Amino acid sequence: MTALLNIFHLYGKEYKKTHAMTKEKWLDAHKSELLPCGYFHMVFTLPHCLNPLILANRRKLLTLLFKAVRNTIFTFAADPQWKLIGKPGLLTILHTWSQTLIDHFHIHCLIPAGVLSPAGRRWIGSSENYLFGALSLAKEFKKQYLSLLKSELNQMELPANTASMLNQAWGKTWIV
Repeated sequence: MTALLNIFHLYGKEYKKTHAMTKEKWLDAHKSELLPCGYFHMVFTLPHCLNPLILANRRKLLTLLFKAVRNTIFTFAADPQWKLIGKPGLLTILHTWSQTLIDHFHIHCLIPAGVLSPAGRRWIGSSENYLFGALSLAKEFKKQYLSLLKSELNQMELPANTASMLNQAWGKTWIV
């Protein structure tokens, strides 16, 4: 172990420089894939009171998390209130713990600032300041996730206090 640390100290700066150059080359090679618009970063977070249920049914409940996020974004992109009726783009990344390494299930989303028209022939740009209202998104996300969860309960391993966890989750303000 000490030998590895010594090698890292000797070559660490060179490694960092090489790694940074590799990252820059990758970014340059993929810039052409970006849409010529702004992007919004959104994070959809599950309340910690659901952690025991998620840990007992990880694959199923994290799959539901992706579905709920997708359904929420697509519901808002179809709502005339937001003046963006169309097909949104969506890149999602799952994180399962916090910076302090405790269970913290959430999805980061990178969403273009606009949508394709329903026919897919024209771009409809959004406001530069916001895509959708965060409080409204959070309410819809909560409804989407808990509805999907309810429909799957009979196919899961349920901790003894599942009903209490679900009541607590319905009572919480969710964060987007």
